[in-house]
Amino acid sequence: MRFYETCLYCKKELKGRTDKKFCDPQCKSAYQYQQAKDKPERFYNIVDNQLKLNRKILKEYNKGGKVIVRSSMLTQEGFDPNFFHTLLEKYKR
Repeated sequence: MRFYETCLYCKKELKGRTDKKFCDPQCKSAYQYQQAKDKPERFYNIVDNQLKLNRKILKEYNKGGKVIVRSSMLTQEGFDPNFFHTLLEKYKR
């Protein structure tokens, strides 16, 4: 008794094990990619991406050490001051 008659991605007939869902690893990968793409982005990913962007922008402007930059320039680049990460959390013990 087969659980799936056809591949979940390409719809080809399945051969082999009875619990097989995909005909090959490429179909499995493509199916999982499509499923992840269709889902809305998770809150964790949104926060992580914004933190990475903020770090990149600050690193770009602060090459020489202490630099004063107008907040309007930072926000124009995509910086969001509501998202920040402190290194002090690492040293609290």
